[in-house]
Amino acid sequence: MLKVKFTILLVSLPLLLTLIYQPINLVYAQDSTQEEFETQIQDTINDFDYSILDKILETLSDDSKNIFGDTDFASKIKSLIDGDFKDDSANFINACLGLIFEDILEFLPILCIIVAIAILCGFIGQLQTSIGGKSLNDIIHFVCYGIIIAIVSTLVVEVVSLTTETLLSIKSQMEVIFPILLTLIASVGGSVSVSVFQPSIVLLSSGIMEIFNNIIVPIFIITIVFIIAQNISKNVQFSKFTSFFQSGFKWIIGSIFTVFFAFLTLNGIVANTYDSISIRTAKFTMKSYVPFVGGYLSDGFDLILSSSVLIKNAIGATGLILLLATIAMPIIKIVILLFGFKLTSAILEPITDSRISSFIFSVGKALNMLVACLLGVAFMYLLTVGILMCTCNLF
Repeated sequence: MLKVKFTILLVSLPLLLTLIYQPINLVYAQDSTQEEFETQIQDTINDFDYSILDKILETLSDDSKNIFGDTDFASKIKSLIDGDFKDDSANFINACLGLIFEDILEFLPILCIIVAIAILCGFIGQLQTSIGGKSLNDIIHFVCYGIIIAIVSTLVVEVVSLTTETLLSIKSQMEVIFPILLTLIASVGGSVSVSVFQPSIVLLSSGIMEIFNNIIVPIFIITIVFIIAQNISKNVQFSKFTSFFQSGFKWIIGSIFTVFFAFLTLNGIVANTYDSISIRTAKFTMKSYVPFVGGYLSDGFDLILSSSVLIKNAIGATGLILLLATIAMPIIKIVILLFGFKLTSAILEPITDSRISSFIFSVGKALNMLVACLLGVAFMYLLTVGILMCTCNLF
């Protein structure tokens, strides 16, 4: 009996030692797995080309770069994934205040020149009217009005050019971000979602962007031309044409938003549901019908899905931050100019010809079209990226 116990002890001793040292081996295996996981994520991030996005980032102003918060696109993705990014709310507020202050300093001298010219025009006009020279008064008004038109037109051309460049920049971002997101959605099994979203994304990045560049912006320019024409003389009126183009702008914008949002939202719900059922079925089949290692394969499949979803959402979030940094400067500039024109018009209304005041106010009101254009495109882009980020997240 003693020999049997001794034999059992000798046989059990190696097993006991193995169990004692097993936790140490598990720790090293876990560290190795963690390193491999991080390496896999980094390799996946580096597989995509962000050169176009980095070039867009380089063209932004210093304040806009502060809104983005990193030197390049890939670094921002990595910081979002690692969770070591800092709270940039203070930088965002400071950057916006810097843009506002910079635009005020840029436009204030020009608006003061307009006020001075209009006051001089009104003073000379009153002087000539008291003397009796009405025709000379009309000539003086035409000359002063022409100078103001030249100054205002220069500012309008600047913001139109800025709006066009911003729209082209957003289009370039779409052409890079959307294929990356669709690729990552396909990698986690969202083939139906990719096939559904692809027409919507092509419609947004090509069709709708072309409408905004080739129809919406020209409508704004035509509106400004009619505003200039209707204030040259009291006998020439184009207010109905101006109202027509402004009304057409609103209908086009409203129709585009309604159709695109309805189409994208409905298709996204259906596609996401179908893909979720397919992936759940594949995981169940793998776990239930693959003998011995089915559970391990299913857990590994979950790990791969989680890493792809993490990268997808980080890239989408970084794209939205870049979008915010891109549109912040033009929108702030246009809004400052808009309120500047309206304030100038209010100052000039009691002291100069009503046509000059009406012209400046109408131009300021028309600038709302450019703001709506930029915000509309940005909101469609944001909604599309948001739906893609939510797609294939829950399995």
